[in-house]
Amino acid sequence: MRKLWNALRRPSARWSVLALVAIGIVIGIALIVLPHVGIKVTSTTEFCVSCHSMQPVYEEYKQSVHFQNASGVRAECHDCHIPPDIPGMVKRKLEASNDIYQTFIAHSIDTPEKFEAKRAELAEREWARMKENNSATCRSCHNYDAMDHAKQHPEAA
Repeated sequence: MRKLWNALRRPSARWSVLALVAIGIVIGIALIVLPHVGIKVTSTTEFCVSCHSMQPVYEEYKQSVHFQNASGVRAECHDCHIPPDIPGMVKRKLEASNDIYQTFIAHSIDTPEKFEAKRAELAEREWARMKENNSATCRSCHNYDAMDHAKQHPEAA
């Protein structure tokens, strides 16, 4: 342990203190920027539908009011499926890594047929998640007080 501490305190014969500081700064910036970029990229609708098993879901989404509506506001995948707070987002990203595992390693949802067979289970899981967080992602766009309940389907109100 003492040897490690001495090595950390003393500059290397090969590297100047300035070079070591510069390397530390570059590594620090990378540790800040790369996760941000990764989260940005993996939160796009394009990324979400890049798996062929999601194509039927994407086609259904394109026929929904969340894709095209009178107001012109489009809800992207991340608007509904990724919480805006950092702890919720990290939790959701970790949960989503299971979908990647199931597709590419376990091969349990890697074909349209396998995906359809598990679709109800996947939907139930998503609905449970939304219920657990009191539909927080829905409420980030929908304001209950601004809704015209007379114009809504009875099940919506």
